[in-house]
Amino acid sequence: FGFLAAPTATDATTNAGLHDQVAVLQWIQREIAHFGGDPNCVTVFGESAGGMSVCNLLASPLTRGLLHRAIAQSGFAASVQSQTHAQQVRAELCGELRVADGDIEALRACTAEALLAAQQQVMIGMRNRRRGMAFRPAIDGASLLEVPLEAVAGGRAAAVPLLIGTNLDEQRLYMSSRQEMNDRELNAHVAGRLQQMGGETQAATAAIALYRRTRTELEYQSPQQQRNAAIACAIDTDLSFRVPALRLAHARHSGVVGRTAASTAPNAPPWMYLLTWKSPALRGWLGACHAIDVPFVFGNLDAPGMKRFAGSGVEADALASHTMLNWTTFARTGRPATADWDAYTPTTRRTMLLARQSVVVAAPYDEERDFWAQTLREPL
Repeated sequence: FGFLAAPTATDATTNAGLHDQVAVLQWIQREIAHFGGDPNCVTVFGESAGGMSVCNLLASPLTRGLLHRAIAQSGFAASVQSQTHAQQVRAELCGELRVADGDIEALRACTAEALLAAQQQVMIGMRNRRRGMAFRPAIDGASLLEVPLEAVAGGRAAAVPLLIGTNLDEQRLYMSSRQEMNDRELNAHVAGRLQQMGGETQAATAAIALYRRTRTELEYQSPQQQRNAAIACAIDTDLSFRVPALRLAHARHSGVVGRTAASTAPNAPPWMYLLTWKSPALRGWLGACHAIDVPFVFGNLDAPGMKRFAGSGVEADALASHTMLNWTTFARTGRPATADWDAYTPTTRRTMLLARQSVVVAAPYDEERDFWAQTLREPL
């Protein structure tokens, strides 16, 4: 049942999905040497929900000694919920299926099709009420003791090298059907997102003005309403992906610095990347959207349909080779292959831009980062 809350610990595990991942890591410890692997050099990496899982594994007390490198792609360290909220989600699912709340045997008797249909309805309901993802790990006092971001800030897994990153236009994948907005719609959209993030809705006007001035790469969206939609996506991307990534980098740096004096183990600062390679799909609208990093990490640009989504040619192949080299070197050594790709700190903010011409830069898009740090009143 993945991340469905269980009525009691004896019936099922609330974070069954997380326990499944831990079981894989335990299997690797027992068996990987038989396949020529090194049980003391295990890397977990994932994208989107996979990136969130990486953060949860980092934070879990069940993974001590089981993982030694971590890469979180477009995933963040706060996608968890309280037990109370998880139980509310379970009650909604049981209601959709017309079974008694928490009746695990009745749920097991449901068909896969019925479970999936009910899950979809619960997810839609949560999204319509702006309550986020319905099915997430819960803080259960066993596999997760606190929000992963807090665990990382407290020094949890501080010796595990961590590579973090996002794509420049993540949100465009989710707004591919809405490529136009008028000024009123744009302001309402940004104000709504700020409200979700706990910010002040009146900051929407300042945010829009800032992105109009700084995001010159949006100029190819020449009609005003399309440019407005592109700005909405840029702001959404930063709030939903980049700000959480910056939070995680700050938490890791704080956790490493905070435990240096008392720890004898080597501490591992974070490394940061930002992918700006643009998809040719939808006449360029998708940009550097969510998931476009995946084919470059796996080097499968020749997979069916991938040319249309990720592009092709000499530059694409070069970016794939560059990305794979850095990811595999990080897995092997605990740091990227590119010599000048230094660890990320709050003072230098060294970041690898994965692009047609990949380069390490200091503090990219820093004006936007500073704006959100002040608007959300938190260190980023």
